[in-house]
Amino acid sequence: MIQRLRHVIAWNVLGILAILSVIIIPTSVKADSLMDVIYTDEETTEDFSKAYSTPKARGAYLAYGVGQITKLSDMKLNVYGETAAARDSYLTLEMYLERKQDGSYYTYKMWEFYREDAPLLTASINVLVPTGTFYRLSTYHAAKNGVTRESTGATTYGIYMG
Repeated sequence: MIQRLRHVIAWNVLGILAILSVIIIPTSVKADSLMDVIYTDEETTEDFSKAYSTPKARGAYLAYGVGQITKLSDMKLNVYGETAAARDSYLTLEMYLERKQDGSYYTYKMWEFYREDAPLLTASINVLVPTGTFYRLSTYHAAKNGVTRESTGATTYGIYMG
């Protein structure tokens, strides 16, 4: 009888210790390597991502828009945008570098470029960024001739800067 009581007490103590270890001992997760990083369908394991977009309706003025993000080093990336017109137009290129925080992307930096009577507008910028998270590029492209304005947008996959 005493043997059985000791056995029951021992199992109860082990159960309580197991529960307390889960409750009391905090655990932290740190990405020490790329293998520890959690990727979603919005990210890529590559060091670059490119997005291409055309207007929904066949445009008379806007041909296409391109956005590209490239990892140059652990703290440096390049953002590139291109707006192409079917004919000389007033072109707009807006680039939004987005940083992932708490599971969502937010605008980190933004640039606007304009060009008159041109078939092509491009911009390329090197940016120093904090490490340990994902970055992606969203772009807005527009061509305007008179009162007619055509536009499109593109968003790259996120790349990890670590």
